[in-house]
Amino acid sequence: MRRRGTRNEAAGKEIRESGLDRRAKPTDKVRMPPRYRHELKYIISTFDHALIRDRMRQIATIDRNADDDGTYAVTSLYFDDCQSSAELETLDGVDDRSKYRVRTYHHEPEPMTVEIKEKLGHAVRKRSFGITPSEYGKLVRGDGAFLLRREEEAAREFYLQLAQRRLRPRVVIDYRREAYVLPYGNIRITFDRELSAWGNHRGDMTPDGLAGRLRRGAPARPALDNETLILEVKYDDYLPDHVRRALQLGGRTRVSVSKYLLCLDRQASSNKEGLWTD
Repeated sequence: MRRRGTRNEAAGKEIRESGLDRRAKPTDKVRMPPRYRHELKYIISTFDHALIRDRMRQIATIDRNADDDGTYAVTSLYFDDCQSSAELETLDGVDDRSKYRVRTYHHEPEPMTVEIKEKLGHAVRKRSFGITPSEYGKLVRGDGAFLLRREEEAAREFYLQLAQRRLRPRVVIDYRREAYVLPYGNIRITFDRELSAWGNHRGDMTPDGLAGRLRRGAPARPALDNETLILEVKYDDYLPDHVRRALQLGGRTRVSVSKYLLCLDRQASSNKEGLWTD
């Protein structure tokens, strides 16, 4: 299948038209479709992180779910179909697209949550439902029949995608998140570091394999260097002026980024280097 771009091009595409552009009016409101919110992502340096973090600590509170060091681990198994639709749509910058994943936190195999993340331009919404480790094992094997007994709309949607498009595990993504929240506008500012990819052989994606990796702290393959982080800005209708100012970094230009593409790149390079084997 011919590709119209590369992952690096997609990850490095400049977005000056985003809601953080200095030319934008901070009081402008952009009404979101129902249940959608703005989500903007940028690659930043550790120096930039220190500047923005210090400002955030003056106006926001750290996520109450954080560990003692102020961060927490996020681990997600992403699914894709045999045409790699999620990958190609992200590469091509398709405005209306979806990703399907199972997520867990704090490097614990429970609780597990299935998420459907739908993107429409800079707007996103997430629908989710919880599953057990044994149900997770069924999803990894392509068996989603149990979802038909669930009442959640997202569960039925996931089943349809699993059955019709034959979604299968693609890559496990792991990182540490430092999150700040504000008590209005559903505003959430996060810094993600230590982004790594797991999962070439299917053992990594079974309940026992995932739990074993989490218990052992088994080495993953870094997708970003230690001097680079991912900044995410999430909010509902608009971003207040003082929050917008706190996120400014002078004349430096931020760039858009996809964790999924970065980790697929790392997975592919590890395959070539013989670091992962089936």
